[in-house]
Amino acid sequence: MKFLSFIFMVCLCLHNFKNTYSKDVCEKPISPEGEVGPIIKIPNQFYFNLEATFEDKKEVTSFVEYYDHPGLRGVITQWENGGSESVYYSFDTNEVFTVKDSVCTVSDLSTDQNSLIIGQPRNGSSVMFSPARMLFLEDRGVYMGTETIRGIPCYHWKSCQEWSVFSAKMNVHWYFAVDNYWSTAQSSNYHIPVRCDVDGIARFTAFHHIYDFFHFRSGLPDDPTIFETPDGVYCPNRKITKQLPSVPLTMSFYTEIVTESFPVVATMKEEYDHLAFLTKFTYTALPLYQKFSANEVVEIHDFLTGVAYVTDTVTGKCKTRPIPHSNLDSTELNPHDVRMATAKHFFEFPKDKYSYEGIKTVRDVKTETWIGTKVDWPKKGSDKSTWEWHYDYGKSVDSQVIKSKAVPVEFNVHLPDESYFFSVFAFSDIQPRIYAYDVSACYLHSDREKFALSITNLIKLYVQQNTDTFKLYVISAISTTIGIRPLRIQNLKVMFGEVEIIVTFDLTDVAPTIGDVKDRLKEKSFSAAVNELRDLLKKEEFIITIFSLTSGEKTAIRPTEMTFDEVLYKTTPRTTYTKGAMAGLGIGMTLLGLIIALAVSIKVLS
Repeated sequence: MKFLSFIFMVCLCLHNFKNTYSKDVCEKPISPEGEVGPIIKIPNQFYFNLEATFEDKKEVTSFVEYYDHPGLRGVITQWENGGSESVYYSFDTNEVFTVKDSVCTVSDLSTDQNSLIIGQPRNGSSVMFSPARMLFLEDRGVYMGTETIRGIPCYHWKSCQEWSVFSAKMNVHWYFAVDNYWSTAQSSNYHIPVRCDVDGIARFTAFHHIYDFFHFRSGLPDDPTIFETPDGVYCPNRKITKQLPSVPLTMSFYTEIVTESFPVVATMKEEYDHLAFLTKFTYTALPLYQKFSANEVVEIHDFLTGVAYVTDTVTGKCKTRPIPHSNLDSTELNPHDVRMATAKHFFEFPKDKYSYEGIKTVRDVKTETWIGTKVDWPKKGSDKSTWEWHYDYGKSVDSQVIKSKAVPVEFNVHLPDESYFFSVFAFSDIQPRIYAYDVSACYLHSDREKFALSITNLIKLYVQQNTDTFKLYVISAISTTIGIRPLRIQNLKVMFGEVEIIVTFDLTDVAPTIGDVKDRLKEKSFSAAVNELRDLLKKEEFIITIFSLTSGEKTAIRPTEMTFDEVLYKTTPRTTYTKGAMAGLGIGMTLLGLIIALAVSIKVLS
């Protein structure tokens, strides 16, 4: 494809060059006596289709251009021989992006060859051509009257021009549709270019080029993606005009995963809690990967110990294993150790190889879009992959559980032979409920101790209204007081007796020694943890601190330990009878006695 042909064409036809009259090629045109051409009006935003016919080369090619002078940007696309090449330019960033066959190259606008057709260098940068200059109206030559072109009455201008850069001398004829005479799709407020006809000599070679304009429109289509590079095309070294969004340290969301080549839709709930060093995935494995279970599975990763807990939610079967080295939530430190991925790594954000693409629409949602490249995904040694991150633009995704400004909508990954699409739903940056990280099934055959606590009924209303928060206070108090991981506190339940609040939970053994983390947490033994907590409860030195959600005031609660017989007794509804109920029962029993006596008498008589 010869994109230079378009550069040459525009340089010859669409810009004002100094008129010089070379008798070797053309004579100075003379305007018909008494003829005065109209003042041509061109909008500062427009787009059109162009067909270029190179008669001397027996070639035809076509172009589409979008021009936005207020936005200091534009795009030109050329089609030839079944392929296309697009040039995007931005005077805001002084850049040109050339895209061909899904490959993008970036150049400085002030030094790029395309600056000849869109703007001129000035003081180290470029200045965008005005609409008049883009369409050769600052020096349009001599008015020649009207002429019919393609059946359309047109105003005709002619000039004889020379351009020393190409050693070119030529006749240039411009034709604009006669206003108020010929009905066009364009508003009559502006003049419509119809044709530019050029013939002459360039570098001792004769040429004749005809450029026909079609579908000229003022303004721009209601589509912000026009000036954005295509989806999935990364432009290396493009200036970063907007940083990637910040990612919260805690979050949860549902994701739907689709691949181009595999006709299956996979779904998963993901929870990430960097404050507690825990992640959780709830999913049903695809048929090819159901070695452990065909049911829904909950997989919890504890990065304090390096242990992954995998539980079948239907059968309750549980297994433990080291956290995988190649996973969304893990980063491999060496062949033996992993660490928890940072929040940005969880979304596979690159450090610097990315750029801001602008506003795009995915899932009928306007999104801000970034694009970048990574290697070693989905596993080490994988080819380079191209990523796109789509974040909600303008909070069109409404939610009551989101505090952060950045809400992910979709992530796309393109590999040489596969593409993945991750749609995100129900995103929340509220910390996941740690008491819902259930690994108790993995400790059925290990040491564990049940505890029951009695708490004053004075805070009953608070606990009833804020049960989830209260559970977090209980876990935090146990974990920090006796120095154990929160995940060792399982099956936490809150019940309400007649005169007290009852809290029950299991305290489990240490984690299996199978994890691959560099700085594995040194855990307190099971017996030491149980004895310490029980001793504190006995001395009434164990304190649960709760905070008012409005005033922030602290309240210290000192629970006491109770037996599970007491729990059973105090939480089992007791049945009592009123006087009326007892009287009814007496009458009923009397009638039953009479019926039995009558039945016996009949049997004896028979």
